[in-house]
Amino acid sequence: MATFVSDAIASEIQAKIRLWPYVVFGAYLLYYILWTVRAYWRLRHIPGPLPAILTDWWWIYNAISGKGHLALSEVSTKYGKAISIRVLPQVLMWKYQRPSCADGPEPGPHM
Repeated sequence: MATFVSDAIASEIQAKIRLWPYVVFGAYLLYYILWTVRAYWRLRHIPGPLPAILTDWWWIYNAISGKGHLALSEVSTKYGKAISIRVLPQVLMWKYQRPSCADGPEPGPHM
């Protein structure tokens, strides 16, 4: 009788242990989804390519293939009017725009 009870308890413990990898993976997946939604929601007003808005894989693919600089140039050309462009979910690429007064003051009557 005692072995039957201990065998039942052992099998129940083993069944619960088998579930832990699924629980951990589910928790990580939920965290990643919530983090992505939060990142999107905070920066939704800033344009950028859709894969770059949602995941890092767009940049990882371009960086590994050796075409990262070309991808950034293409994004800069496509979204040229924007001051900042999203290249990763929480990373922005800033474009420097020279101020109109950088060449000096306009010549006036005193010049």
